[in-house]
Amino acid sequence: TTLPDAEDFLRAQTPSYEGAQAVLRHLGQRRAPTVDEEKLFIKWTGDWHFTTDAILHCCEALTASGNPNFKYLDAVLAERHKEGRHTVHELKSATLQDTAKQVLAALGGGGLTKPRMEAVKAMLDMGFDAETLTYIAGLC
Repeated sequence: TTLPDAEDFLRAQTPSYEGAQAVLRHLGQRRAPTVDEEKLFIKWTGDWHFTTDAILHCCEALTASGNPNFKYLDAVLAERHKEGRHTVHELKSATLQDTAKQVLAALGGGGLTKPRMEAVKAMLDMGFDAETLTYIAGLC
């Protein structure tokens, strides 16, 4: 065993390595993370305070990409960080106004009025999430 082999072994035992590897697996890639990918994971969890589950949740946004990667995920997480959403719960909980705007857009537009906001709030209170409401509105 050489010194570089020992360093690689020790690096593979760190939480940041394991987290970056979990992201790679979630993206369907079966390889070891690069040092740069591990640094991004450290930024997301250390500097931006995302949970690992939240990072994996944000991988869903990459499904439209033919080549999901850490750079694209970094851009998605940067946007969520600006919004102040760092946990799965925060990511799933769109604000009422945002949800109402999305639903109205899916219905073909219309102004954001108090009765429309109340209707969306009532559906959210019934247990529907923002994504489901927007999907159903798009079917109408």
